[in-house]
Amino acid sequence: MSREAPPKSLTIDASDIAVDEKTQYRYSELDGLRGIASLLVGLNHGITIPLVITATLAGVPIVNALAGVINGAISVDLFFIMSGFFLCGMLASNSIHNLSSYYIRRYIRLIPPAIVSILILYIFVKTSLQNDSKYPEASMDYLLYYADNKIITAKTFALNILFIHHTINPVLWTIREEILVSSIFPLVYFIKNLFSFWWYRTAWLIIYLFIAVLLKHHQSLGLDIFHYLYMFYAGAMIRDYASQIRRLPVNLQYFLCFAAVAGLIIIGELIPTYGRHRIIFDVPVIVFGSMLIILLSHGTIPAIRKVLNTRSLQFLGRISYSFYLMNWVFVIGTAQVLMQTRMVTYIGALGTGLLLTFISTILNLYAANWFYIAIERQAVRWSRYFGIIAYNASNTRPIHKPT
Repeated sequence: MSREAPPKSLTIDASDIAVDEKTQYRYSELDGLRGIASLLVGLNHGITIPLVITATLAGVPIVNALAGVINGAISVDLFFIMSGFFLCGMLASNSIHNLSSYYIRRYIRLIPPAIVSILILYIFVKTSLQNDSKYPEASMDYLLYYADNKIITAKTFALNILFIHHTINPVLWTIREEILVSSIFPLVYFIKNLFSFWWYRTAWLIIYLFIAVLLKHHQSLGLDIFHYLYMFYAGAMIRDYASQIRRLPVNLQYFLCFAAVAGLIIIGELIPTYGRHRIIFDVPVIVFGSMLIILLSHGTIPAIRKVLNTRSLQFLGRISYSFYLMNWVFVIGTAQVLMQTRMVTYIGALGTGLLLTFISTILNLYAANWFYIAIERQAVRWSRYFGIIAYNASNTRPIHKPT
């Protein structure tokens, strides 16, 4: 993969990848993990959200068996942990005087592609989405999506653009959390680094988790940030202490890596989410997810690194954000076609769900690549460009000549 020459005034990893918040090292293994997690979210939306049938697939044995593998909630938690990990990397190269560079890079990186995805879905809904209530295959989820977005007020549309509502592109609730946590993370980072004692930094993880428990029934806009802040902070802790993993024997590191993956699958199988991020689910996911990220970022596991560095997984990692943003348009679009063709009567509910998942995923991969080239990569470049300008401006000090 080609690389752009970094500006002389500031050393930045300028490879055109989805994860640009790395100022010193490139963790390509985490790119691969991000690609896998993004793909699993797409598969989860296709196989578990009952868009093309009146009854949910939750009772189908094969879907239950896949719950621990194709689990969108686990993938989202992994995204949040990795975000905290990379945000610390960004803040490590900034000081209180040049936080403007951090905010500019973060906001331009996240917001423009997300807004474009809203506009694309809005156009699709207005021009192509049909009310298929006359078909028995039209599920309540599909009809609610149609009702929420086909005739939409200017106020509701504006609230979607501001990420306060997410009816048009439902996955953008996670981007809202990314933006909110990114906004306060410099303060979190500063408090964490007041003292270097391990017990002090660990105590803050417990405090954030305790706040999440207290506010678990208050998930309104603003307060919901505390339900996810401890996940980001877990990533910050990885940045501080992950290097210690190298002291362990290689065989033990491999064992821990497989144990982390097995732990995540078991959690997905045994703890239902009911469409929500329950703390009883999130906490063990954070434990095993952090273990996995520690091993991938700092461990000595060359065989696993080789797999995650394959071209296919690196491609998925590169377009992961675009794939995530564009997923819903292909899930809902494919669902509409399958309902109009009454595919359920020919191949059954499970077959239709699997067909929806396969078709929407293939189309999404193709479209996400073009979305990445046309939109996301440009946002990455502009975020670096304006971030560098802000960084240089904040580090320019007037020279006073002695009188």
